[in-house]
Amino acid sequence: EIKERKIWIFFDEINTCNSMGLLTEIMCKNTIYGKPLDSRYVFIAACNPYRVSKKENFLLNVLYKKNQKKKNLVYTVNPLPMSLMNFVFNFGSLKPDDESAYIKSMVEKVVNKFFDEKTNHKIKEYLINVETQCVKLCQNFLKKNNDDSIVSLREVNRFNIFLEFFISYLLERKQKRKIIEKDFELDEIYNFYSSKSEMEIFYYALNLSLYICYYLRLPDKNTRLELTSLINEKKYFQYNFLRIPEMELNFLIKNFIIPEGIAKNKSLKENLFLLFFCIINKIPLIICGKPGRSKTLSFQILQNSMKGVLSPNSFCQKYPELLSFKIQGSLNTTSEEIINIFKRGRTNQERNPDKLWVIFMDEMGLAEISENNPLKVMHAELEQEQNKIAFVGIRSEERRVG
Repeated sequence: EIKERKIWIFFDEINTCNSMGLLTEIMCKNTIYGKPLDSRYVFIAACNPYRVSKKENFLLNVLYKKNQKKKNLVYTVNPLPMSLMNFVFNFGSLKPDDESAYIKSMVEKVVNKFFDEKTNHKIKEYLINVETQCVKLCQNFLKKNNDDSIVSLREVNRFNIFLEFFISYLLERKQKRKIIEKDFELDEIYNFYSSKSEMEIFYYALNLSLYICYYLRLPDKNTRLELTSLINEKKYFQYNFLRIPEMELNFLIKNFIIPEGIAKNKSLKENLFLLFFCIINKIPLIICGKPGRSKTLSFQILQNSMKGVLSPNSFCQKYPELLSFKIQGSLNTTSEEIINIFKRGRTNQERNPDKLWVIFMDEMGLAEISENNPLKVMHAELEQEQNKIAFVGIRSEERRVG
């Protein structure tokens, strides 16, 4: 009975590799190099559209010249052969109403966790609607200013993870009345939250989650200012949208070891904010920026500060020691190297669960244009739900001509 069952074979992102001829033969003729395959095999594939990006990309580095055509695409893909086109079904994208329904059903889980059954049903429904509107506004804003594919329901899932974390993170401050005298930097922010209601804590957590998931993804001051103005106009918060995030940025940088001579500028603060909360929650993070934007430096500062119980202050002592496995991206990087570094990281994480392990990849941009196409294997590695491991990538931004 088992031998007669069909075997389904799924090719994900089929048009990202350079073996389209072979894959077309397998799918259309059920043969490989002219030899028949087992009749039980049934093939199915998913592909991304071959679509030119709305934003023009001017590339200066000679290394990108031969890849310039692909770099202007929304997805780095090859065109599908005509013989496969007959089997393509375009499912399109979610309609706005359907997307809103999905977002609402996802975000209400966190509200129901935070507020118990005694809470007034109308209050809970109001908070769910506010949260849904905030997320929908940010999702639509990013789509409008970039491309429709820049956000999906994955962002909503990440938003939920951050929201749940920030609620617990801020509640701990509210409940912690006794402040250690030597940690004078904690006094101000702990006292601020100690007098706030649970409803206010929820709004602050919502604020920080929107900030880290959507605001910090915007690449320039103008779009950030536009999103801030839009949120302030809607009056989702009874204060300026950037007030709480800026307070948290200043708090974090005071609790990390900043080497002498390093300016505590906005780029450094934002990088440390992203790195700390993404690594703690094991959410993959890729920091893009021009040289000199403190990308690698921020990670070094974080690693030097987070030494577990040996950390210099009580804030960092609450978290495990941060240990990293590093890989340098290059034109010669292979898929095997990336798979191996993740295996090593997960093995050490299993052996030493009391430590906080992270995979750190520098110069992702070079690996991205490698003929070996090594970054494709990261998709499966970063999507794993069991034995998740934190990942940080650094990618230098391409310079624009003129």
